[in-house]
Amino acid sequence: MNSDTQSIAINCEFGKLYNFISEPGNIPEWMPQFCSSVERNGDGWVAQTAAGKVKLFCKTNREYGIIDYEFKPVLPIKFILHSRVLSNSRACVFVMTHFKLPFTSDEIFEKQKNKVTEQLGMLKNFMEKD
Repeated sequence: MNSDTQSIAINCEFGKLYNFISEPGNIPEWMPQFCSSVERNGDGWVAQTAAGKVKLFCKTNREYGIIDYEFKPVLPIKFILHSRVLSNSRACVFVMTHFKLPFTSDEIFEKQKNKVTEQLGMLKNFMEKD
């Protein structure tokens, strides 16, 4: 099973970064290539992606810095972005892992990995601008 884990150092306090990332409504601000909007829907959220609308659930554990986003598209496959905010005094490291889905080609997976790298850079710039 192929996976991709990336991390980035972000110069901000744990609470600021964790609160921002754990709020699904903020996803379009730091992952605009993935989804253009996120709206509350019952016990979860709905994200508008290039592939259409998908259900989104966020599972968190602040004590351990865990933020997992579970996406449930129309297909009977779920996609989970596993992430973690690690604190180091006044700075943090954000770590994100995703797995290659069975029907995803190697070429597409490489493009996805490159997009994640770009989006982590966007997150860093956004969080450090203040």
